[in-house]
Amino acid sequence: MTKPSPAPADIPALVVEIAGDLLDDADLSPDADFFSAGGDSMLAMHLVSRLARATGLRLRVRLLIASPVLGDFAAAVARLAEESDGATVRLPSAR
Repeated sequence: MTKPSPAPADIPALVVEIAGDLLDDADLSPDADFFSAGGDSMLAMHLVSRLARATGLRLRVRLLIASPVLGDFAAAVARLAEESDGATVRLPSAR
């Protein structure tokens, strides 16, 4: 049985939860900058990978790099979830 994807409204809490787990910081907030809070490129890949599995979206690390504040990143992911309406999302390649 396939686990249902979280609703776009649930994505901010999921992002903060995953980031907090990876950074071993239960007090992270949506206002936290992932990289300033101790994140690095390897942890960014883990965050994006875990979030992609949880949402069913096809996500790229560059989305987190472009929006390192967790709330902003979550909002971008939620927009992708809304636009995809259940379809796999692929971000445009960088030029």
